[in-house]
Amino acid sequence: MIFYEKERAEELLENGFFCFIKFEELIILAKYFRDEKNKNDREIKESLISFCKEYDEDFNEILSRKKIADAVRISKKYKIKKDTAISITKKEIESINTFEEYKIRKVLFVMAVISKYLKYNHDGDNKNVEDKSYYVSSCSFINILKMAKVNVSKNERKRILYKIDQSGLITTLPTGCFKVNFIDENSEKFVTIKSLNNIIDYYPKICANCGAIIENNPKNHNLCPNCYKEKRREDVKNNVRKYRVKGK
Repeated sequence: MIFYEKERAEELLENGFFCFIKFEELIILAKYFRDEKNKNDREIKESLISFCKEYDEDFNEILSRKKIADAVRISKKYKIKKDTAISITKKEIESINTFEEYKIRKVLFVMAVISKYLKYNHDGDNKNVEDKSYYVSSCSFINILKMAKVNVSKNERKRILYKIDQSGLITTLPTGCFKVNFIDENSEKFVTIKSLNNIIDYYPKICANCGAIIENNPKNHNLCPNCYKEKRREDVKNNVRKYRVKGK
């Protein structure tokens, strides 16, 4: 999923296609020409054809006619996605933390961020600004897991989706989209996501021992300060015990 479409469009216009013509990138360019350059349908079509001819020596205008027309049509329906600050609130974190499983918490965090981003950009099921609901559309559950850095088997993937669906925090729609039910914009902000390319890096670390949120963890471990101190005390005791046994 490409979050910063305006930046991607500018990269494409400067460097061309990364490998070959992708329909997703044609749509981004069409939206860019419409929203940022104020071009009409005819001008967008001409700009896309000109761009493809310049950067793809195998481009065939006749064979690509439908693809170009579809990109122009879609650009009228959706606005280009831009850089948008996303904040997750304390109430939302509390809802996420009702799950004990850390990997499920990460998945819910990513879904909350994406739903807000799409809402603010009025994309897909979020296009109606009067609708107070939040959705994750145009993003498969597999990609959501990847963004959450959760690597699981197919059966485990189904189990996770079933659990969050049964919890009521997420509703899986017949369209394959997800409705996020725990968004609370009125609560105090907890964390602000500055880069959606690494969403999960903003999710607070959780103590592997007690499950508490680790707000400041300069050391290279996954324990909260209290649990880390307790572990260090136990390590010292065990080392002393081993030393005494050896001395006998």
